[in-house]
Amino acid sequence: MNEAIRIKLLAEQTRLEAEIKSYKAEDPFLAQNRDLEIKSIDNDSMENESHDRIQATRNALTEDLSAVLLALRKIGDGTYGQCEQCGQAIEAERLEAYPTARLCMAHAG
Repeated sequence: MNEAIRIKLLAEQTRLEAEIKSYKAEDPFLAQNRDLEIKSIDNDSMENESHDRIQATRNALTEDLSAVLLALRKIGDGTYGQCEQCGQAIEAERLEAYPTARLCMAHAG
């Protein structure tokens, strides 16, 4: 099972990294020609709103990527699938549905 989950996590890692890169390219604050654009209050306001939205999305994607990388590390060191609270095995169904789960169902909620 760990090999199938590892493959799934690697695919998710690739997807998340591409999405983060894509959002970074869309961020008006990171645009190379930003200083050359004619500034206006409306434009600044729109840029701020766009930047805030993109930054929030990138932060969420980065958190997801961190969870994927942690799960991959745990697979590598043999601790994947163990509840971080009680040390018992996390339910297989939970790991299949939520491969980055760090807690068993008893401690998840």
